[in-house]
Amino acid sequence: MMRLVIISNRLPVTVVEEKGAIRFMDSVGGLSTGIRSFIASDKARAEMIQDCLWVGWPGVDIKRRNQDRRW
Repeated sequence: MMRLVIISNRLPVTVVEEKGAIRFMDSVGGLSTGIRSFIASDKARAEMIQDCLWVGWPGVDIKRRNQDRRW
């Protein structure tokens, strides 16, 4: 089994902070949509990709008081 590691400038989710609450929304378009579709595909399973780690920016700067919170 293989682990796919993706390092990009954006994540497949966008973080939105509203009134102190944090929400996660699917990012749309481009790279994130294409890779998300591949990971969910039968081809990914056939290639034995079992796990995926995606490293990137969530699309917003989180206030310092929320940076240590675990989601």
